[in-house]
Amino acid sequence: MVSNSQKIRVILFLIFSGIVLAAFLFAILGPTLLKEYDYYYIEYQDQSVGGLEVGAVVKYHGVKIGRVEDVYIHPENVTKVMVKLAVKENTPIKRDALAVVENLGITGLKYINITGGSMLVENLASGSKIASGISTVENISGKADVILQKVEIVLNNLLTITNPNIEKNILNNTNFLISQANHFFSQNQESIKKFVQHLPSLTIHLDTSLIKLDKLLLASNQIVENKEIFRMLDNMQKGSSIFLKKMEEVDNTQLVADLSSLIRNSNNAIGHFDQTLLYSRDNLLKALENLETTLDHLAEFTKVISEKPSLLIRGRSEDVR
Repeated sequence: MVSNSQKIRVILFLIFSGIVLAAFLFAILGPTLLKEYDYYYIEYQDQSVGGLEVGAVVKYHGVKIGRVEDVYIHPENVTKVMVKLAVKENTPIKRDALAVVENLGITGLKYINITGGSMLVENLASGSKIASGISTVENISGKADVILQKVEIVLNNLLTITNPNIEKNILNNTNFLISQANHFFSQNQESIKKFVQHLPSLTIHLDTSLIKLDKLLLASNQIVENKEIFRMLDNMQKGSSIFLKKMEEVDNTQLVADLSSLIRNSNNAIGHFDQTLLYSRDNLLKALENLETTLDHLAEFTKVISEKPSLLIRGRSEDVR
């Protein structure tokens, strides 16, 4: 028979083993069970989430931040799939972030990868919706569909071009164009020859014109790049601004009075000049008459001297006797 001491030892062993097992389980599962999460929702419209299971990894820029808590159909819209995420508490999920379903290797399983988000945008509150994005595979698949459609259009066009009837039409049109071109060149052969003969001279004239144009542009650039011109314009602008400031500082009433006084003085001076000119007119006329008489005598004297130069030596009196 089993003694009481043996029973006690068995009971103590079982209690001790249970405590050790509980401690081991708590050490492994405790941090996960006691960890607090923020919950977010993703809404996928007409998009398959096959391979995305509950417990799948949630990453933010490749860093694991949580897990997929639940995947279900929207109760009011069967075209929408709702995904509930459990993310580590206080993880900054931005309002402009996108949740994309990515493939986990070649296993067929998928996970949620959150991308995007800028520092200037506010964080999403727990319980909010994260905007859904398109994965790289889906993007490539969409582009592949577009490429296939374009390839199909090209093939249809090739089939249309290779149609025998269309080939005949193309050959007929080509022959017609060639015959028209031959007819044109045969009728304008002389004109084409003259043009070809004058082509070198035209090229020389064009080259000369381009050289002159280049020199003109170079001179224009030199004028534009001349700092003296900009300095002169700057000085003119500064001078005009200073003049305007001075004009604003001057008393307009006093300026008008000074200008009126200047005009009156100018009118008086002009009047006095007219009077002086009127008074001296007679004297001026007499002086002109005397000057005219003197010039007549001088002309007569010059004429006599030119005819008889000896008069300068002998004198006019002896010749008279």
